Amino acid sequence: MCSNGLGVSILPASFLPIKIDSGRYLALQEPDAKTEVWLVTNRQRALSAPAQRMIGLMLQQQ
Repeated sequence: MCSNGLGVSILPASFLPIKIDSGRYLALQEPDAKTEVWLVTNRQRALSAPAQRMIGLMLQQQ
């Protein structure tokens, strides 16, 4: 979406070497900034095996 001019992404510094057309990187003003990660799924739809593994990995990092 950001490449279409429709959004903002917060990325780690490791993304700096990746050049994105029409995008620009701005440093956050707060050096200790933190964020939350939310995981949202549809209970009426079965998750694939890779999705289940990814969720398991995410939950281990709590």
